Amino acid sequence: MNCAKIRELLITDYIDGELGKERRAAVAGHLRSCPGCAQFERELKEQAVLPFKSAERKSPPDYVWGRIRTAIINEPRPAARPAFTRRLKPALALSAVAALILAVVIVARPHRIPNGTLNIYLAEQAEFLADSSLNGTNISGFGTSIEEYFLS
Repeated sequence: MNCAKIRELLITDYIDGELGKERRAAVAGHLRSCPGCAQFERELKEQAVLPFKSAERKSPPDYVWGRIRTAIINEPRPAARPAFTRRLKPALALSAVAALILAVVIVARPHRIPNGTLNIYLAEQAEFLADSSLNGTNISGFGTSIEEYFLS
């Protein structure tokens, strides 16, 4: 680790004892080998830690705790909602997201059939069916064994 990272860890976690064993050992090893970071640690302890360790702990007067307790008790509580509305909102949100995704897919999908080709194909099929019914042609199959299998 570089010195900047070590100093950041010293300020945030090392001094407070919040580092894991491996990182704490790495920082301690760096402090043994780097006089600049070791000096930074000493100054940090002198200026940021020691003043608070020797400070007298003061407790607020009892009336302050009484006011806090009263404020908590008198705090208005939100009205309870029926259980079905709590379940309904996620369901509505989910359905709205699904509808949005469906709309995007429909609008943004690439057209696979060139414009007009589908209309020509459908017109040809309609003409074929109209001609065969007018001529009395029996359309029981189209001649291939697979079509015969599925059409029978």
